[in-house]
Amino acid sequence: LIDEDNRHQLDLLFWYFSNHPNFLKPENKTDQRLSDYSFSKGIMLLGNVGCGKTAIFKNIVDFLRSVGYGFLIHSCLDVEEAFATSGYEALKDYAKPYRKMFDDLGFDDVVRFFGNEERIMIRVIEKRHRLFTDSNIKTDFTTNLDGKEIKNRYGERTHSRIIEMCNIITFTKDAKDRRK
Repeated sequence: LIDEDNRHQLDLLFWYFSNHPNFLKPENKTDQRLSDYSFSKGIMLLGNVGCGKTAIFKNIVDFLRSVGYGFLIHSCLDVEEAFATSGYEALKDYAKPYRKMFDDLGFDDVVRFFGNEERIMIRVIEKRHRLFTDSNIKTDFTTNLDGKEIKNRYGERTHSRIIEMCNIITFTKDAKDRRK
């Protein structure tokens, strides 16, 4: 369902994935405080629980796959579970040099593996940032967290790297939960 809660965000995503110049117009940004949009960055969708971030991204990815564009989606919870069972070896899958989307950043937790405690998405974001700066490999995210919450949860360094790697597209604070 397209309505006033998601129309602008959908426009931005369609413009982005079709390299349409409207995406780059400063007046189209959802948060004027952030840096200008760029086709060389990935996407981070920020919004309330249930506002449709994951569904929208999955539909776009399904379409892109149908026209031959490779794209992988990983739940941050799955990343956490992979690390908890396989350790650092599991991280190799998330550092492969192709585009990936990580769903529900902020849903992950501190993970223990043989006595080591780590917020594993920090490590994944570090690896993805290296791919971005070295090879311009894009990474995308969905999250319910705002910028301040991301900074508090993952630290200023990780927050800064996400801002460098991603165009931030936000839903309004009053975007309704579509699961209700």
